[in-house]
Amino acid sequence: MVWLCTFLLIMLIVIIVPAVIDMLDEQDTEDDSEHLLEATPFCGVKPSRSRFSIGESINPTVVAAAVQLVQAAIFIVATFAIFAIFGKIALTPQLIKTWTGTDPQAMQWVGLNLPLDAAMFRVCLILALFSGISFAASTLSDSMYRSLFLSRIADEMRRNIAARHRYRSTLRSCGKLPHRWRDIVA
Repeated sequence: MVWLCTFLLIMLIVIIVPAVIDMLDEQDTEDDSEHLLEATPFCGVKPSRSRFSIGESINPTVVAAAVQLVQAAIFIVATFAIFAIFGKIALTPQLIKTWTGTDPQAMQWVGLNLPLDAAMFRVCLILALFSGISFAASTLSDSMYRSLFLSRIADEMRRNIAARHRYRSTLRSCGKLPHRWRDIVA
């Protein structure tokens, strides 16, 4: 059970991370985002493209992936709750005994007996995780979802990257670029 849940969670991450990397690829970091910087101190500053450090490359990917993972986690929890409620209403102890061949056992968590059968908990969890994987996969091709939820994240990342380029340009023009950054910019 634990291995299956771990495998399903890894599959969820494998689906989300490439989509995030695609969303934040190099073309998204081009400096055609002057309109995003209109209300910032970087408006009108000439951009200076420089290489990203490893941390600067990883950070936007982790942030965008975390946002999508939180959305998937909320979806999984909601789906689990719906399946658990339906299961509690529809499945009688006699039906559970008929299907599993054993008497229903209360789910125990941290020493507490929960009002949910252990077998039903496992089934609800697996169905919710499969639904979460389906949700994550559907977000890859659903343009409406991407425009409603992910375009704001992508625009914010583009704004941050464009501001970074202008900030580096300003530091370079003032001669205040730290030594560590001189190696990165060069």
